[in-house]
Amino acid sequence: DESIGKRSLNESIEVALAVGVTLTLHTVKHSRSAKISLANDVLSCRVRKSSGVKVVQIGLEEIKSIISGKGTPNFQQTHLQSIPSELCFSIVTSNKTLDFETLYKTERDALVAGLQILVERYNS
Repeated sequence: DESIGKRSLNESIEVALAVGVTLTLHTVKHSRSAKISLANDVLSCRVRKSSGVKVVQIGLEEIKSIISGKGTPNFQQTHLQSIPSELCFSIVTSNKTLDFETLYKTERDALVAGLQILVERYNS
């Protein structure tokens, strides 16, 4: 049953995000290790920088879309073109886009599907 599968995936993603998932965040200038987590319907992205840790927070209500692959302008930059598309996804809001790379396609697919379920559930 599809609803049981969605519920199971949703629960798995919620557990993973409660602990935090380590990914690579790609920006215009840098690629850095980042940890995303979810608490109280707010997605936090903690990025290690030479000056310390920067935290970007996005409420689930702010997320406009989750894009699989390299479908954002940032991923079209020359220094990111060698990254396999099947490892990438983006979280898009009205004023920012976070572009991530996972280690495995299955990890990317589970995160994208799980985040989409969480956003849909929040907005319904």
